[in-house]
Amino acid sequence: PNHDLQGFTVAAATTQALQALAQRQRLTLNTVIQGLWAILLGQISGDTDLVFGATTAGRPPTLADVDKMVGLFINTLPVRVQLTPEQPISQWLKAIQTQQSQARQYEHSPLNQIQRWSDVPAGTPLFESLIVFENYRVDPAVISAQTELQILSVTTARNNNYPLTLRVLPREDFVLQIMSDRTCFAAETTAGWLNHLDAMLQWLVAHPDAAVGDWQAHLSSLDRQRQQQQAQSQAQTRLKKLRTTRRKAVRAQSNSPSPHQSPQQN
Repeated sequence: PNHDLQGFTVAAATTQALQALAQRQRLTLNTVIQGLWAILLGQISGDTDLVFGATTAGRPPTLADVDKMVGLFINTLPVRVQLTPEQPISQWLKAIQTQQSQARQYEHSPLNQIQRWSDVPAGTPLFESLIVFENYRVDPAVISAQTELQILSVTTARNNNYPLTLRVLPREDFVLQIMSDRTCFAAETTAGWLNHLDAMLQWLVAHPDAAVGDWQAHLSSLDRQRQQQQAQSQAQTRLKKLRTTRRKAVRAQSNSPSPHQSPQQN
């Protein structure tokens, strides 16, 4: 109940270009979004060494008949990303993907066990933001063909105890959503981050050979533009309030009796 959910649908042209870019670079869309999130977290926090959580299916292909097993296998693993401005984006994303591939052998491990293995002291969270890449699909046509039921719509609801969560819905309409704790972040703040994510996706498609530092510089430019727009909007609001106050003062002064008038004259 303390979380707000905001999101946007990525333009179809951007989605197609992003998928083509990922295929050329032999990257998954999950890896691209993780890099995008790391850049944004770096801008928000001012840090270059970042850790966030990422959900995993918990069903390794090496386990026989894992696709037929019933159970809650989903897990969350910490992802550590270091921002290296001079490194090309494609190489940097491939390094993230390799790291994630190696971490899959531990995807059955609970977070409290991972924390004991790490240098992070007990009682300190491993991460405070999360990426949920919901790449499972629901095909109502298949279900309807097998039964007499007809599915009209599919809706999911999510909540967790993390202040910030990025939900990725890679379906026909590629959707990004931010779920944020309203006691930590204002709605207009997360809305601004969503605008940044959209702009960063478009910039990545247009500049696939750029370096990580170029991506960071572009995001900084977007942030400055947003701050300038907010300052202009606040100035206009203050000016409007001042004009309203002055008009009220003038009307009150014109309606007040002159000090030289008697009550009868007034």
